[in-house]
Amino acid sequence: MMTSLSHYFGNKAAPELHPKARFWRSLLESGRAAKAVCEFRRPWQGLGFAPAKLYVSFFDEHGHEILSPDEVDWDPELDAELVTLGVPARTPENEAERTGMMLGRRFVQLQAEFGDGYFNAVLVEQLREKGFAAQPAVAAKLNAIHENAPSHDGHLYASCVEAIDGVLRSRAQALTVNLHYDPEKAAAILADAMAYFLDEEYSITSRKTLGFT
Repeated sequence: MMTSLSHYFGNKAAPELHPKARFWRSLLESGRAAKAVCEFRRPWQGLGFAPAKLYVSFFDEHGHEILSPDEVDWDPELDAELVTLGVPARTPENEAERTGMMLGRRFVQLQAEFGDGYFNAVLVEQLREKGFAAQPAVAAKLNAIHENAPSHDGHLYASCVEAIDGVLRSRAQALTVNLHYDPEKAAAILADAMAYFLDEEYSITSRKTLGFT
C-alpha cells in the first residue's frame, strides 16, 4: 500500500555527499585512517591564479601515510565536508589561503544579492571599523583600496552588515570548533584569509606586478 512509504516523507532527507567526500568519511569513520590533513594549492601564474586544487593525505595512528595524497579540484562542497570531518590544512598559512577561498565563494553570492559595488563598500567599511584594520595583513590591503562610504538608509545596509557578520562568524566557528585552532591562532588565520580575499578582489598584487600602485 502507498501508506507503507509514508516514513520516507516525514523527515528531511540527508544531504547527498560527493563520492570523494563519502570515501574520505569512510576512511576516518571506519578507523582505516586515524587522521587526515589537506593542502590547498592555487599557484600564482602570470597575472592570476591557476585552478585551485586540494590534496588530502591520510595517516595511521603512528603517523605513517597510508595512501598517496588524494588530488581533487577545489570545490566548496568538498572543502566543507573536510571541515566537518575536522581535517585541517598542513600549515596555518595554507589554512588562511583555504579559508580565503571559502570567504570569496560566499562573498560572491552576497555580491550578487546586494550588488557588487554596494556590498564591497559595506565590507570595507566593516573591516575598517571592526578590528580587521588593526591586523597588519588586512591593513596593508585596505591601504590600497578606495571605496566610497555606503548609504546607511533603509534595511539594505543592516541586512548586508548582518550577512557579512554571519559569514565571518561561520568561518571563525569552523576554525575553532571543527578544526580545533585556539582562538588567537584562528583570529590570525581569519585575518590572513581576509587579506587573501581582498588582494584578489581588488587586483592588488596584479596591479603592483603591472607597475600600478
